[in-house]
Amino acid sequence: MAPEQAVVGAKALGARVLVLVHDAMGDEPFARALRRHRSGADARDLARADPVAPRVACLPTGRRWRYAD
Repeated sequence: MAPEQAVVGAKALGARVLVLVHDAMGDEPFARALRRHRSGADARDLARADPVAPRVACLPTGRRWRYAD
C-alpha cells in the first residue's frame, strides 16, 4: 500500500492515528518485499498537509506504540 492509500484509508475509517507496522522492519529481504512504495515519513508528510487526516506514528524498529504516544 502506498502512503497516499494508507492515509486516505485511515481517514475514511475515521482513525485518529495511523500506526505503520511494516515501515519499522528494517532492510531484511522480507521487509523489502513488503515495502514497495516509499516510507512512513512520506505518509506522515501527506497527513500533516491535511487538517482532518489521522496522525501518523512512525516507530523505529523494536519500539512499541502506546495510545499516549
